[in-house]
Amino acid sequence: MRWRCGHGPAIQSRGAQGAVRRGILARQAPILALVACAAAALGQDLESPTRWQFVKSVGVEPGLGMVAIELDRETLGNSREDLGDLRLRDADDREVPYALHIRRKIDRREVLTARSFDQATRGQTTEIAIDLGEDGASHNEVEISTGGDSFRRPVRVFGSDDGESWALLVENAFLFRFESPGFDVDESSVRYPESRRRFLRVELDADSASEDEAPTIDSVSVRLAVEAQARDSEMPLFGIAEREATRERGRAASKYIFDLEAKLPVRGLRVDALNAVFSRPYRLEVPGDLRPRTVSAGKLTREAEPDERFATIEFPEAFVSRLSLIVTDDRNPPLEFARVSILVAAREVFFDASEGTPPFRLEFGNSAAQTPHYDFATRVPTPPEDAERVALGSLQANPAYDPSSAPLSERAPWLIYVALGAACLALFMILRRIAALLS
Repeated sequence: MRWRCGHGPAIQSRGAQGAVRRGILARQAPILALVACAAAALGQDLESPTRWQFVKSVGVEPGLGMVAIELDRETLGNSREDLGDLRLRDADDREVPYALHIRRKIDRREVLTARSFDQATRGQTTEIAIDLGEDGASHNEVEISTGGDSFRRPVRVFGSDDGESWALLVENAFLFRFESPGFDVDESSVRYPESRRRFLRVELDADSASEDEAPTIDSVSVRLAVEAQARDSEMPLFGIAEREATRERGRAASKYIFDLEAKLPVRGLRVDALNAVFSRPYRLEVPGDLRPRTVSAGKLTREAEPDERFATIEFPEAFVSRLSLIVTDDRNPPLEFARVSILVAAREVFFDASEGTPPFRLEFGNSAAQTPHYDFATRVPTPPEDAERVALGSLQANPAYDPSSAPLSERAPWLIYVALGAACLALFMILRRIAALLS
């Protein structure tokens, strides 16, 4: 059926338009099938045991609890940069959850949501209660805002799960504030052992030497404070490149290229020079395809009778496989290196060995693996220093690895781009044809 409006073109019925669209889609079925195949190739099983290329044994004795593994050069060099492809498995092939910690220097404070209530005064003591809610977040520090110019006030912190029974978290702590010309001291925070208790109670006493009345508490903030010193893994470089004579801004210089043999997260270079005393300008570069990238520059120095033989260059962490060191010598003899090492912020894996059956193994080398995000990691927010440290075995090829199991996107990445490009073009043509028929 057709309807005409004035002298305009005939307008097809909805049923006829649907028939046209179905015909177009039928003719384009092979192209749509190509789109489906491309999606299927991209969606292959990324967690198949045949996808991991490498494995190392973990030397865990029966009966151990919390265990720590420091990842070595071979593991770092054959894993993804984010280490999301690490998998721990036990003797029964069960996946064992772990927590990964990178031992960079940390100084972080997270303020938690809290509600203060029941503030009261007893003699020369002011107390206040805090409700942290039902989330059960970890906390280990309170910051107390109080008035006054010069004082040393004792403070105690209690914790409770129900707001009725209280356990002492810290005593013999002090808040103090002193002001003098050119010198001010103000300590308003108190640290206590990490806790998940919902309720806190803070008791602040007057300074017995200078105050007769209970102090005021304006507010209390509850925080999780995380502080950790950096811990480096020092990895020696076995092949020290021969010196290459060069010029640096018109001055005589030496160039040394260090091959790391793998792409590693480097934060420093440590050199042991045979020269007794030196102080020379240097520039440290990461060689690139187009142009090198400078990561550090300054003076490489070792004073007379040094406490240590090494000179260390530190820089922001970078994933590199080679480093190039240019040292300006002028008329001094070139530096001779006895040993060169890289510094890597230690990567440590913590897991509870009692949750699995020894022997354990660490698998890695799957670029398409999904980052695991274990709940276990929330139970170990900081590195447990009392964990038993165990060593990794030698690098082994995973006997279950099957290169053909890699998705098409890895085996023939160009084919995926061709398929997706063709599919996009086909869909564009379909939409264009439908739009032309409906216009």
